[in-house]
Amino acid sequence: MAFLPPEITVNHHTDTLTWRRAKCEAGHCVEVAVAPESQVAVRDSKSPETGMLMFTATQWTEFLGGVGRGEFDPA
Repeated sequence: MAFLPPEITVNHHTDTLTWRRAKCEAGHCVEVAVAPESQVAVRDSKSPETGMLMFTATQWTEFLGGVGRGEFDPA
């Protein structure tokens, strides 16, 4: 199944979400939170005010599977 692009959402009212920081490399970090309606929110930890990407649970699962298979590794 092909990975589907996320919806881009700018939302400055993310205070109700519990954000978790992913492993950082060279200061590049992302934060992930479970959002309402079984969605996953992802944002840049350096500038969270710029918005977030919203994924459905299916899209997020497919993305993580692709990461595990090395589909996004640099050539």
